[in-house]
Amino acid sequence: MSYSIEQLPNQRWGIYAENKLLATIGCYDTCLRVLELLRERKQVSIDTHQDSRLIVEQAA
Repeated sequence: MSYSIEQLPNQRWGIYAENKLLATIGCYDTCLRVLELLRERKQVSIDTHQDSRLIVEQAA
């Protein structure tokens, strides 16, 4: 599963798994940190979007 971030029209940052929006975050630095944690976790193995959502919640 690949993760990415993209700035949204409302100036927040979206975190995506594949093409599915997982979360929006107002701070770019926080968004990068969450992305980093997701990618590290991916190496351990993430199989579901629910697992990804838990990581986002823990990082916020």
